[in-house]
Amino acid sequence: MPYILGFFIFRGFFSNFPLYLQLKFGLSEIEVVNDWAIMSGMALLFGALTRVPAGMLSDRIGRKNAFIIAYVVYTISLALIILLQINLIFIIALSTIRFGLNMIAMTGRGVVSASFRDNGLKNGLLSSMAGLGAFLGPASLAWILDNYPPDYIIYISLIIILFDFLLFSIILGVIPSV
Repeated sequence: MPYILGFFIFRGFFSNFPLYLQLKFGLSEIEVVNDWAIMSGMALLFGALTRVPAGMLSDRIGRKNAFIIAYVVYTISLALIILLQINLIFIIALSTIRFGLNMIAMTGRGVVSASFRDNGLKNGLLSSMAGLGAFLGPASLAWILDNYPPDYIIYISLIIILFDFLLFSIILGVIPSV
């Protein structure tokens, strides 16, 4: 589930955020392209720079804690987008979303590499979950942008994160299942 979530949010936001900016703030296409070039460039650079540290952090603090950090990072990032609608905040939030994805990706790969059996199958499942999230995120958030006010893509994403965190907590036994 964290892989679906990670790629759902990352791909969904990176695919739809320019349209979100245009719809939310009434920006022209040129303004959107200029703003998005800076925002996405900075976020992708931050993501590239934090990939290895995310993997090292996951090794150091443990897999469960790494997933929890990713959930918290996503939640705070989305809340920042809603609460503080400033381009610098968007850059920071999109960058931290990218870091959260790195935590999920590196942690998942760490779990698979530590496995003694079925590495091929487990790697295939991780890639499938990433692909499923990368498909569902952009398609779902685009549909929401077409049919609801722009902020709904953030609200829906927050609901998905909370649902996934709840499911993750039940699976780990942190919250007893009903």
